[in-house]
Amino acid sequence: MRCTSINRAAAQMIDAAPATALGRDVHGLLHAGCTEGDTSSAYSACPLVRALRSETGLRIDDGVLRRRDGSPFPATYSTDPIVVEGRTRGGVIAFSDVTERKRAEAAALQFAQMEQRLVGVKLAVREVAHLLNNDLALAVGTLDLLQQDPELSPEALESVHAALAALDAAAQHLVRFQRVVRVETQVTPLGFALDVERSI
Repeated sequence: MRCTSINRAAAQMIDAAPATALGRDVHGLLHAGCTEGDTSSAYSACPLVRALRSETGLRIDDGVLRRRDGSPFPATYSTDPIVVEGRTRGGVIAFSDVTERKRAEAAALQFAQMEQRLVGVKLAVREVAHLLNNDLALAVGTLDLLQQDPELSPEALESVHAALAALDAAAQHLVRFQRVVRVETQVTPLGFALDVERSI
């Protein structure tokens, strides 16, 4: 089928001047590289070609059209047949470039995936903190008993006190980990890593 009219917005989307589009094969306009005389299975199987030849309309929400230079762009398009005296005499095609919508959808999907990963990191941090806290409890209990030994030298007692202080600091860090409500990352030479200070 030949193009008999085209509005300026549609012509701009396919990078064609309205005057040069008139009289051209409609399929060739919207799928640059295919021509009306093409007998390839790809041309014959094209839903747009089939719809233009039938009395049934068509709507494609996730399609691809091509500009004059052959470059593709995501599009939604629909056809409605023009039927005269029971015969299909043509069709009306409406299409929209949905590049920006696709970009927004891709960005939203990426954000959702990042959120899921961060939720996983948060849960892992809390679980690890819980396990380490249990392990620390045993070490702290042992040192508490050791510092009560009357035969412990002053130097050894001082070392025990230092170890207990270090373990107490570690336990406080773990308490903070278990209360994490926001996970932040930072760039390191090895890639992204958990930013402990900003994740609290």
